[in-house]
Amino acid sequence: MSLLDVTWLTIRYGDNVVVDNVDLFVERGESVGLVGESGSGKTQSVLAVLGLLSRRAQVSGSIEFDGHALHDADEAGLDTFRGRRIGMVFQDPMLSLNPYLRVGHQLRQILLRHGLARGADADARVVDMLERVGLPDPRRQFRAYPHEMSGGIRQRAMLAAALIAEPELLIADEPTTALDVTVQAQILELLEEIRDDTALLLITHDLGVIAGYCEHMIVLERGRVVDAGPTTSLFAAPKHEHTRRLIQSAPRVDRGTPPAAVSSSTVLSVGNAVVDYADLRAVDDVSFAVQAGETVAVVGESGSGKSTTARCITGLLPPTSGEILFKGQALPPDYRNRTKDQLRQAQMIYQMADTALNPKVKISEIIGRPAQFYSGLHGPDLKSRVDELLDLIELDPSQYYNRYPPELSGGRNHH
Repeated sequence: MSLLDVTWLTIRYGDNVVVDNVDLFVERGESVGLVGESGSGKTQSVLAVLGLLSRRAQVSGSIEFDGHALHDADEAGLDTFRGRRIGMVFQDPMLSLNPYLRVGHQLRQILLRHGLARGADADARVVDMLERVGLPDPRRQFRAYPHEMSGGIRQRAMLAAALIAEPELLIADEPTTALDVTVQAQILELLEEIRDDTALLLITHDLGVIAGYCEHMIVLERGRVVDAGPTTSLFAAPKHEHTRRLIQSAPRVDRGTPPAAVSSSTVLSVGNAVVDYADLRAVDDVSFAVQAGETVAVVGESGSGKSTTARCITGLLPPTSGEILFKGQALPPDYRNRTKDQLRQAQMIYQMADTALNPKVKISEIIGRPAQFYSGLHGPDLKSRVDELLDLIELDPSQYYNRYPPELSGGRNHH
């Protein structure tokens, strides 16, 4: 029998079937990749394994872990597996780590809850695990709150929390999606290292990650398994058309050429930007320019100042010194002093959509507010514009207009 054995898993929300008769197996010491487009049912399937679905979900099928039935277990029964025997790395650590507790305390609670260590021994194990996942100065990070960490550091802390109880199965849901390439490589190398002791179920849309780290892969499309088998075999000869499309559409550095700028006029200019946080200099004398029609990439390791620089540009974080020019005009450092047109010209897409979107506001209202504020649209004109924008990002207005962010997958929230 497999370590994890999921058969005929079906998940419904009312009349909407999001997972349809899915079979999923993970052997001890095996790495399995669960791949599919946003909304294909990947995350819903693994949340069902841990009993973390919404109460509105109607679940049928069989879920067994090491011969124990999880599909009909109560909360107390599931808690004996969660964290201790099955670890979970969620897509967004800010939604998983308690913002009111220091990271070290949160990891220590896992050890205490499962009776694995106490006192100074528990603290030592936490620091050791933080060091193992590559956190700089783990003793300082032990005392830090989640909001005091960069996105990459938080993700590594989340991974430490999932691994500290030495689970037999680690479920990782898009663990590297929002990380820079250096941290992504470190996380993937760590996942590879634990393979001797821990089976891995890796959920991702990144076929490059699947190819490099998973022996088997399962392909989902609209809640159904359309392909499954050894990774090398499926990449060499995919059985289903959807798998072929996913492989063909995967980004590759040997495809295409970078687009050329269509104009030499400077749209954005950052001049000698400096940002200080108390005694820490986060951005030190940064300057660059973006021309019309040009795409400029700001690249660096986690904590290198990329997001801080972006916040300076949008006025969310006034720089200590330096200036931001838009089409040659100096922008006020604080967004509250900028005109409506200046605010409209520089928009930002945040790293984690789940924390950027208000979970209590409908998607249509979230999209419609900027159109209403900047363009003065109301009534039928506003609805028409929202429908147009939903169509643009390939979300059917008839299905998503009245939904809330928690009712969308992570990828669709990013759309």
